[in-house]
Amino acid sequence: MIFPRLDIQTLLELAGRGSVLPPGITRFTVSPRALHLNYPLHELSSGKPLEYKEAYLKQWVEERVTKKGVRLYAEATFLFDE
Repeated sequence: MIFPRLDIQTLLELAGRGSVLPPGITRFTVSPRALHLNYPLHELSSGKPLEYKEAYLKQWVEERVTKKGVRLYAEATFLFDE
């Protein structure tokens, strides 16, 4: 079975209408992407202002970069969890 290619705008419109699509046909790649981010979800769902959340995220990322807890892979990478 062959499914049509759907752009992101179409997917957003379908989702906004509550449409359901077969599994797997909405797959797309995101580049660059972050793996094993482990950011505290309670920070995202808190009632704090967006400006606070953005500043907290920036600080959180900068701390990890400073501690060399972030690696950039310039080539295609396969990461197998331990």
